[in-house]
Amino acid sequence: MSLTPQIRKQMMGLNANMLNSLAINLGLLTSVNKQLRIDAMTHSLDPFIKVANIRRNEPLRVVSVDVGLKNFAYCKMSYDKNVATLHNWDVSDLNVRYGKLDPIYKRYVHKVPSSQEYHLKEVVDLIISDTVDSKLYLSRLAVSVVDEILLSQDFVPHVITIESQRIQNKYNKSALPPVLASYMLEHMIYAVLNARLNPNKEETVIFPIRPNKLVNFWLSRFVTKKAKMTPARSKEMRALLIYSWIEDEQFSPYDISSLRLRMPENFSTLKQRHKLKAFLDVMDSKIIPTKEDDLVDSFLYNVGFAKQFEHIQEFLECEPSSDKYREMILRWNQEQILYLRGSVEPSLLTLSSKNSL
Repeated sequence: MSLTPQIRKQMMGLNANMLNSLAINLGLLTSVNKQLRIDAMTHSLDPFIKVANIRRNEPLRVVSVDVGLKNFAYCKMSYDKNVATLHNWDVSDLNVRYGKLDPIYKRYVHKVPSSQEYHLKEVVDLIISDTVDSKLYLSRLAVSVVDEILLSQDFVPHVITIESQRIQNKYNKSALPPVLASYMLEHMIYAVLNARLNPNKEETVIFPIRPNKLVNFWLSRFVTKKAKMTPARSKEMRALLIYSWIEDEQFSPYDISSLRLRMPENFSTLKQRHKLKAFLDVMDSKIIPTKEDDLVDSFLYNVGFAKQFEHIQEFLECEPSSDKYREMILRWNQEQILYLRGSVEPSLLTLSSKNSL
């Protein structure tokens, strides 16, 4: 797998919309003008090529993570051609799973009255507010996450995708510390992964992914303005998307029958909140999260990476021709529309000029 000079030459013949759609379908970076755009796509293709070299003929194993102290969501799936197998899909409060066993937590727990309703939260907030202890505490959580979740012996991934945490100025003073803690934890996880992985033996490739790329790949480029894609609406639509794949195999990007058969017979008639619980019951989850979007997104990141990796393989094997590329991109976009038909009203779906090329 490589981007040959012949492929680059044919890419130079594509218009801006085609190049942009190609980059989205392949999960690659883009830029402001044609030459820089192709250079960015070429550079961001390298990790995918590493994955192909590591994977060889094995089923592709992917771990996808949405980082958070209270809601650390992760999804482990493998892909063998068109069959996807879900190995683990869960969400953990890292303070409960690992933090309460840490000496730092035990030292702080006596500083907060045990009668308080939100005792654990108050203890963690106190730790996070300390300049020194917060870093020690988070670093130990990062070690536990990497050793027991991301690189566990029962599922060694070819790929780990990690959602990039965003620091926005909309947060109020009370909300900012936990956001900064998650941001710090994310980077500590990268540091531990770098320490654990052998630099002389490529075993696992790490992919940071921005949230807007997830939404754009699956949803926003294919829905009309009438859908009113507010953040809340987007979260709801992403959850409905997964549930529709479970309920009807014709809309699913992969054969997930192994998961579908484990769902209760009345799954399609359950309310959305109860559908999430059904998933968690199947995966023997220990907690029910206060919100579902982290769990949903970890699933979509996983399937999204597998689909983009599949597209890259097809793109590099395609005859280098702008007409062939256009035909291929159109087919990909039509397939993406199909994946949405089970969860989005037909009147809200569109193959816009940018996607129809």
